[in-house]
Amino acid sequence: MKRIQGVAIIPLVVIVIFFFVQYDDQLPNTDATIAQNNSTVATVLVENSNPISDADQSEKTDMHTDVVSQRLESSLSNPFADPHPSSGSKQHFRVSDGMLAIVGDDIIHRRPPYNRPPGKHFHAHYTSGKDWEIVNGTKFPLSAVKKCLDGKWLHIAGDSTSRQLFNSLLSALDTHHTHHIVQKYDDCATHYHQKRMSLLKAKPKNHTAISENHLWLCDCRQHLIWWSQEFNKKKDGFDFKMTYSYKELIHEAADMGLMYGNWTKRRYHGHVVGNLFAELADGNLPDVLIANSGGHAFHLNQDDLDNPSDAAIEGYAKNISKYVNFVHEHYLERKTAKKKCYLWKANNVPPPKKCPNYQFALNFVTVPALLAAGLNVIDPEELSRKQPGFVGKPCDIHSAPQEKVAELALSAVVGACCSPKENS
Repeated sequence: MKRIQGVAIIPLVVIVIFFFVQYDDQLPNTDATIAQNNSTVATVLVENSNPISDADQSEKTDMHTDVVSQRLESSLSNPFADPHPSSGSKQHFRVSDGMLAIVGDDIIHRRPPYNRPPGKHFHAHYTSGKDWEIVNGTKFPLSAVKKCLDGKWLHIAGDSTSRQLFNSLLSALDTHHTHHIVQKYDDCATHYHQKRMSLLKAKPKNHTAISENHLWLCDCRQHLIWWSQEFNKKKDGFDFKMTYSYKELIHEAADMGLMYGNWTKRRYHGHVVGNLFAELADGNLPDVLIANSGGHAFHLNQDDLDNPSDAAIEGYAKNISKYVNFVHEHYLERKTAKKKCYLWKANNVPPPKKCPNYQFALNFVTVPALLAAGLNVIDPEELSRKQPGFVGKPCDIHSAPQEKVAELALSAVVGACCSPKENS
């Protein structure tokens, strides 16, 4: 098992000024919990299902029955005909309302940057019981996945749910059990939680200090967390590299560092770590990039997490447009020797009735926005919302099974990034 670690710096004040920084409320043992759950991930993907015909794919559904059917409509129709998704928690409708007030009309009327040929939407949908499908898509067998990934580099940038995805993909692809799922301890979490506990006990509370502590956590993780695993033909049957780096916001300074392999050295916990993104220098970009910003999309005080300010909501909405332009300019449209493919992973969403949260509101606006901007989307929302047969803690997205999300993601990569010849 090969790991690469590194560190760099961006002045904290830059993050404060330009981004609404969120935090990933992950306890120190979260990665171990993720690793334990991912050890049961199935290693054989289902066989090909029959592709749906073009006629079936273009058929419209009732936009008022479910948030799913809203987002499956043609890119020329209104994805927000019902502005309040039936699957959401009412107390958080103001989040999607606030975002739509900023970017809704631009998405509906296909104004730049939402005027590109629409991306592919890989949306999971339960058909009955535990059976599920990719709407208007195909579940590919492991043989097709390995053929597609052979010789490629996949990078995942995101929060703790993206670390879950990394280990889930590792387990699904490692049929010979020659790899160990990554259980790197999160050094940043220990320091963050120790300080947070003391700050929360203070009377009166110093909300500025609490906010700065959240900023520090994000900055620390951006500079310290990097995972890497490699497969080779001799023992795995295909040559493939998969890496992970930490990303919290829809658009942040680390995005630019990642794209150009330029991330200055930084001292943390008494040691200096070098350029985290050195592998991406000189235009050496990954063949496939999967990104997400997680459920903690806003930089807020702990007490206000479920009640983001209007300014935080507006900032997120505006940064959707900025991020879309960034991906096209600095990744997809950059002239490099290799073909590049991008997919956004929508948020995992706990059951809204049992666990009221605003993550569905982020998906409700972000998914159609990115699709209209020509970016592909992996959409596991229904898989995480329902979890039939799962008897664990429904509100803990870290403990829920991830094998279906891994299967969805791998089939999405094949469907979006490989030619029909490579898929056969």
